[in-house]
Amino acid sequence: MIRVVKESHKGIKLCFIDAMNFCAPGTTLKKMAQEYGTAKDIKGVFPYEIVNTKTYQAVLDSKEILPIEAFYSNLTKQGISVKEYEDYNEDMTKNNWTHWDYLKKYNIQDTEIMVPALNFMINHNIKYGIDLLNYVSLSSYACAMKYAMAYDGFSIDGDYSQEDNTPLFKITEKYWQKKCDGYVQQDQAKKLDTSNNVSMNHYDNAKEEFENGVCYICQTRFHQKGRFKPTLDRIDNSLPHTLENCQPCCWRCNTYKSNRDGNITWLNIQLDNFSHKFNLPTNISRQHEKTYHLLRDSITGGLSNVFHRENIKGETKINKFFWNREKKCYEDRDTENIVTHVCGIDFNSLYPSCYSSAPHNFIKMMGYEESKFYMPGSVIEEIQDKEHIMEIINQGKT
Repeated sequence: MIRVVKESHKGIKLCFIDAMNFCAPGTTLKKMAQEYGTAKDIKGVFPYEIVNTKTYQAVLDSKEILPIEAFYSNLTKQGISVKEYEDYNEDMTKNNWTHWDYLKKYNIQDTEIMVPALNFMINHNIKYGIDLLNYVSLSSYACAMKYAMAYDGFSIDGDYSQEDNTPLFKITEKYWQKKCDGYVQQDQAKKLDTSNNVSMNHYDNAKEEFENGVCYICQTRFHQKGRFKPTLDRIDNSLPHTLENCQPCCWRCNTYKSNRDGNITWLNIQLDNFSHKFNLPTNISRQHEKTYHLLRDSITGGLSNVFHRENIKGETKINKFFWNREKKCYEDRDTENIVTHVCGIDFNSLYPSCYSSAPHNFIKMMGYEESKFYMPGSVIEEIQDKEHIMEIINQGKT
């Protein structure tokens, strides 16, 4: 159970998370406390089933020792051990307690035994930059751990450049006209003056910038397709797409930049470079939301996870699909990158609810934009042109 309490005057939020949220399926709090806590941590016992709205006052006021049968649970179909019953008897007799006193001890003990276990888990994972209590379940925490391990060693100042074999960009009048029309529509939607927008009169400028120039952010040459296709990025987003207000920018950098802070933009670009260089998983982020829903809506059937590879730390090479131009098909080849971690991810993290993209307040508390997060993946290119799409489909058939 998770409960969020907000203080109305100061706006303070407190989140109460049941420790069971961090237990693997089939594991009890008692086992968790013994495994990650201290040897003396023992979960207490209490006669739940004889205490109800009609009997609680009489039972809890009483100092009479209850029989061992009173501790039997119809839910678990189990009773308590003789040792547990003797401990209960000793507490009640030695301290001359009522069952109110015993209940107080039981509640405190039931809470305190989890503190060492949770502290162990927090300290064990803080080296990965993960605060356990920022997550509301074992599944969301496992997902964060997967990405923390995958991106271990990342530096915002690192050099993650790599060779791109995609053909360099060659502009056509048809392409430039389509871009100009798109910029006019974009500016008109924002009620901006488009009388001085870029047009076919600026074709020579665009040809020089796109074919011989580089992205002003990442300094990469423009390519015919993929992340490094050329676009125009406005210097001042409150003004229209005029020649004086635009800079040549690759699609990747323009998408990450948007209206964000420059440091955040560069961080996202470097993470993108790092993930592509080492073939790592990425999130389908907000700028690819249409692509996500297109894929999501096309999925039929239930959850299916196929495990078909043996991965050995320090030995197995990470695979990647490559397009074989001669055979006109994709091939699965080893890269030079070696597996450094083997993560045993809890199966809870594979449930569709963890990646459903449905907005939820609990997801918002974990820091995800718009209260939702998405399935891991990488969007290489978004193609809207139907003719281009059919060319790719037909190319694979020949």
